[in-house]
Amino acid sequence: MQMLRTLLLPWKRIVDDKSTGVSLSDLGSRLSMNLISRWVGATVRLGMLGTYIVAVVLLTIVAPFGFIVVHLMMPFLYIRGLVKVPQEKQRELDREAFVKAHMEDQKDQSEIEKWFEKKNSHETSQPWWAWEKLSTITPLGHDWTAGYTPTLDLYSIPQPAASSDFHLYGRDTQIEAIQQALIKSAHANAIIVGEAGVGKQAIIRALTDNISSGRVVEPLTYKRVRILDLERLLAQTTDQLQREELFKKIIKEAQKAGSVILVIYDIDRYVSSEKGRIDLTKVFDQIAAEQEIHFIATTTPFAYQKYLQSLSLFQQSFEKVSVEELSLPDTKSVLLDSAIRAERKLGIVVTYEALVTTLEKSEMLITSLPQPEKTLDTLDDIMTAAVQQKVKRITKQWVLDYLTEKTHIPVDLNDDIKQKLLTIEAVLRSRIIQQEEAVLSVSSALRKSFVLSRSSKRPLGSFLFLGPTGVGKTETAKVVNEVFFGAKAELLRLDMSQFQAILDIPKLIGGEGEPGLMPKMIREHPYGLLLLDELEKAHKDLINIFLTILDEGYFMDGMGQRVDCKNLIVVATSNAGADLIYNNIHNPTIKKDLIDYLVKNRLYSPEFLNRFDAVVVYRPLEKPALARIALGYLGQLVKDVQGQYGVALSIEPEFVVKIIQDTYDPRWGARNLQRALRDKIEALVAEQLLQKTKPKEIKIE
Repeated sequence: MQMLRTLLLPWKRIVDDKSTGVSLSDLGSRLSMNLISRWVGATVRLGMLGTYIVAVVLLTIVAPFGFIVVHLMMPFLYIRGLVKVPQEKQRELDREAFVKAHMEDQKDQSEIEKWFEKKNSHETSQPWWAWEKLSTITPLGHDWTAGYTPTLDLYSIPQPAASSDFHLYGRDTQIEAIQQALIKSAHANAIIVGEAGVGKQAIIRALTDNISSGRVVEPLTYKRVRILDLERLLAQTTDQLQREELFKKIIKEAQKAGSVILVIYDIDRYVSSEKGRIDLTKVFDQIAAEQEIHFIATTTPFAYQKYLQSLSLFQQSFEKVSVEELSLPDTKSVLLDSAIRAERKLGIVVTYEALVTTLEKSEMLITSLPQPEKTLDTLDDIMTAAVQQKVKRITKQWVLDYLTEKTHIPVDLNDDIKQKLLTIEAVLRSRIIQQEEAVLSVSSALRKSFVLSRSSKRPLGSFLFLGPTGVGKTETAKVVNEVFFGAKAELLRLDMSQFQAILDIPKLIGGEGEPGLMPKMIREHPYGLLLLDELEKAHKDLINIFLTILDEGYFMDGMGQRVDCKNLIVVATSNAGADLIYNNIHNPTIKKDLIDYLVKNRLYSPEFLNRFDAVVVYRPLEKPALARIALGYLGQLVKDVQGQYGVALSIEPEFVVKIIQDTYDPRWGARNLQRALRDKIEALVAEQLLQKTKPKEIKIE
């Protein structure tokens, strides 16, 4: 039918286009050229029709002989069938083997059997005479009505169709929206907007597969999908006008061909004259509304908002198709399909439980990437490691051990984490003096966060430490960091007093060409303790960023890139309300009074305070507490001097008591004491050790 409808159309759309002005000679030349083109097209098509008719006649003559041959072969086919294992029995044997290989826990058997059935349905090929099979065969001469595209072919590549074992999940709505956009009479273009990793390319690949197999609306049948290589085009010349002319030539060629859908990935790179980008909007404006030219473009939400949303071109000529992160059930389906392909390629079995664990832990550990990319990347890493370690069967425990080793993040509540949670209270109490309420509050909140909230997207733990200077807020953060992340773990410390002005915010979160201190720090150390020191001094606009961190476990840097904070313990310290604490040292309701004070004076909002796992109040230190701190400090000094120099150091208790009495000020906590100990004891020790004759003992009285 397609050939009959196009019988008299010009061959490959070769026609002599109308020129400006009126000329009888030009008119005659144009008519001659167009008639010749139509004659060539009709001749070739009629020749093909004649060949088809002859083939049908021959097939009609030969068919009875084929029927006789089949009947003569039936006894032999019957005997072969008796020897061969029946198909249903073989399928049952395959199912039992598959379940046995992929099952660790009996409770998952039904899910594994469903997995096998889906795998089997994907792998079972249909007979050649099935309509679904026949409909995918491209008819002869389907492209004879489409024009030549030599220049376009030079600066583009065919969009690869999906492989036979590729299946797209959860994107039917987006594919339908793209099809509807492409069949409009004008402005028939679509722009796919989604984060990197959500599957924009997979959607285009599936659409291409639908077109090649005829599973699309008729106007899109037999269209060619080509990816435009604009980088190669731009490399031909640095002159902007020449670039625009070459781009326009390619587009006009595609338009004249009448059968091309052009794909432009990351189109935002070609609509701005900023550094590293090129502006081709002038050409887009001229051709985007033309008939017989179709674009499918892609971009990210950040780039769309920054570069494209304000351009009338993309409001009028491109239908926006939003692509969100794939749901977990759909991601699981993608993962199971990918696992089968990987098993077939690498000869490794991955159990169902291992795959479920891969999905759960990638969702837990990675928030900087969307689904399904983060799960598929994790599976790829696991399979690669298994090949290197010559593992033939990947189990749930193997996945847990691998991810813990790779990320240095405990991916489950193992014995080591349990022991740390059980002993954290005792460790804090030995290091944090006279802050029993703080010790209990921090310990309880950490246990609850690790045990009950580990699957959430929020950070591992979040705390706001309130109190005067020198009472143990920062020391508590150091102890927690050492316990959970190791003695050598770096404390991710940010002095918030450096970000008091709105112009300081890009230095913290980044901007154009500036990575930002906090994103750089967290990306280099994704598992650790983030300390926001003196939070009350930061600009108020930063509170919204910290709200997102505490609530969602991530924030967007100045470049629009997501920064994962899920595997951090976040501690903010603040001296706000210190005078109130100082004047109400023994008040049992000091925490409530302090929070009321902070809210009333608009230092922090209730919404912000409620996002923390615990708001902890530190009380001013009294003299007995300072004495314990001094003893601990001097005990370590004695050990250091003995260990490094072999010199015994003794300090009279009365000397220490006098220092405490002289320096005690509850508003400054242990800071004055530490300064005095350094000035009056460490200075004397250093002076003695520098003598020509090294002393065997140093006494400080």
